[in-house]
Amino acid sequence: MEQIPEISTPTSASEKSCELQGSDRSITGNAIAAHQNLTVKFQLNDLHTVAQVYSNQLSIESVKKDVGEKFKVSPDFLSIRQGSFRVPNSWRLFEVESNRFGIVEFQLSLNRLAKEFNDNVERPNERIHLDADVYYSHYHLPDFFSVHIPGDDTEEVSSKRVIVEIISKPIVKPYIGGFKTKTKEYHDAFTQTGPVFEAIKWSGITSRDCQAGQRNQSLMTKSDEGTQMFGKATETIFVENRNDVLLTPRKFESLDELLQNKINKVKVIQRNARRYLLKKLVKKYAAEWRDRCRRQPEIDKTRSENILDRFRRECIVNTFPKTREDFNLIYTQIQRWKEAEIKRINQLYGGGHRIAELHVLLDKEIQLFNGIERQRNKLRKHILEVQTEKMLEQLGTPTKWIGYKDLIIEMDSLSHQKIRKLTDFYRKMKIPMKKGKRMEYIDELLVVLQNETQCAELIDMLKRERNILATNVDDNSLESLRARQLALLIHFMQSKKFKLDEVASDRKMCRKCTMVKSIDDFQLYVRQNELDICKACNMMKKVSSIDDSIYRSILRAIRRDEQLRCAKSSYAFIVQEEDVREIIENIWHGHSILSQCDVRKQLRLPRWDVAKEWSPWNCILLTDDEARSHARITDLRSIYGEALMKNIRNKHHIGMVNFSKLRDMN
Repeated sequence: MEQIPEISTPTSASEKSCELQGSDRSITGNAIAAHQNLTVKFQLNDLHTVAQVYSNQLSIESVKKDVGEKFKVSPDFLSIRQGSFRVPNSWRLFEVESNRFGIVEFQLSLNRLAKEFNDNVERPNERIHLDADVYYSHYHLPDFFSVHIPGDDTEEVSSKRVIVEIISKPIVKPYIGGFKTKTKEYHDAFTQTGPVFEAIKWSGITSRDCQAGQRNQSLMTKSDEGTQMFGKATETIFVENRNDVLLTPRKFESLDELLQNKINKVKVIQRNARRYLLKKLVKKYAAEWRDRCRRQPEIDKTRSENILDRFRRECIVNTFPKTREDFNLIYTQIQRWKEAEIKRINQLYGGGHRIAELHVLLDKEIQLFNGIERQRNKLRKHILEVQTEKMLEQLGTPTKWIGYKDLIIEMDSLSHQKIRKLTDFYRKMKIPMKKGKRMEYIDELLVVLQNETQCAELIDMLKRERNILATNVDDNSLESLRARQLALLIHFMQSKKFKLDEVASDRKMCRKCTMVKSIDDFQLYVRQNELDICKACNMMKKVSSIDDSIYRSILRAIRRDEQLRCAKSSYAFIVQEEDVREIIENIWHGHSILSQCDVRKQLRLPRWDVAKEWSPWNCILLTDDEARSHARITDLRSIYGEALMKNIRNKHHIGMVNFSKLRDMN
């Protein structure tokens, strides 16, 4: 029988581990508990495998410590797995699954903490890694090797592999005599070799045989030099040391005196501690006061600049209105002027003179509204032209996408080229020109559109204009016809590029204008039951003397404060401008509850209870300065009186009733 030992080396995983046949893993933790010692294999990677023998009662945490010492790696950076399952540290080896030979196989790797540590280390030699060379540099012999026993290659007698375990138990050399220095330790000669520890009879042995040989010489040591002594002599002798402390008795004090002295010392400590804390607090508030005094001019300057900027923007809006909010501001100012004029007329005139003045005031108001409406029509026409030009530019742009190796590919199809050509005709036909030049452009456009079946109406209108121009008709009578031509041309280019939907499913009829519009044209508020009035009809309601931009700025301030407090589920992100108007005007009656200030630009709606999220039933109407002071209050009852708090609770109850749907919202 030939026996070939296969000792593991760091070159390959198959040579390091025992080559076992089969992959049956049916042995459970109860079967493992029957073994006294277990062979544990650690798979580092596809090429390296190490093995070790442990007791089956050893925990995974202890195994990590042992493996970490051998790899020079902290056990906190190691991860032991079986397949995809990470083995907990509290498990013991008999609880882990093993193969039919009683061998436990683990995958040893670095965990997430080690990877984060390696990412933060710049030098490669300082990074953590599992190196098999480090393991085998300290442990040259493996813990086991396999012996191949060849057979007759029959079913009864087949070849086998026997696992032979190597147990290393060196003799522990006890120190039973010798000579010691600061750096080395010399044992007596008879302890270097000899029998095991248990076979030595220590009683009666007083030998001091040294490795350097035996020498008999008498020597009288000095008084300040130490000598080697054994036995009870070391317990009875006293040697002075510079670290010795000389104790002297103090004055006797009774228990009451001792307690009183301790109380006095505690009082001194408390008094000094309070003095230190008070001094520290005074320094803190003094530093805050000095910093406030230093920043106060900048704060005042910023506030004055904000007021000037607001006034400048209002002047620009009044002169050149562009948005719907700008026109609403002008309507608000006209309403204020009208109310002031009516009040003046009622005070100065009466009877027929009063009626005449009111008629004059009505004519002036109509003139102002007509001028505003003309400005709105011009602006609307300009916006429509800009949108049309932008749309045509987008329709004629070639298709682009990112291809291989991030190259931008551009495809200019025939439809894009035709739309760009039609866009040029559209821009030229908008410009006034002579009759002969326009007839040439019409002929060119008819040639381009002669094969198109979707623009029969446009072709008919172009031919009609050409026949009319041939009869020397005035151009002013053709404005409506040319506007219709441009509209049909734009519609044709849109249909050329996009597939337009004729009917939209999300449409609803307005209750006021009885027009069917998209659902996006309806404005939704919190207190509405259904969508019934469109945005255009909502703008035609009675103009208020209060600017809507004020409520919009108050709502922005509320939402900004809620974002700073990380209250993302607050009701402030649900309510709209009309809801803020309802809260200020109908619940709080348009003035601060403390100073009775009714200037809307100075009002704010902060939280009533700072610890709770903002809602219509958790707010208070104050000025800007009052809101800043209110935000620093922690105990409301210590600042506000009972009558004021009762009034505020009543207004919160009104807010709950008016916004009941918002309160019941999940």
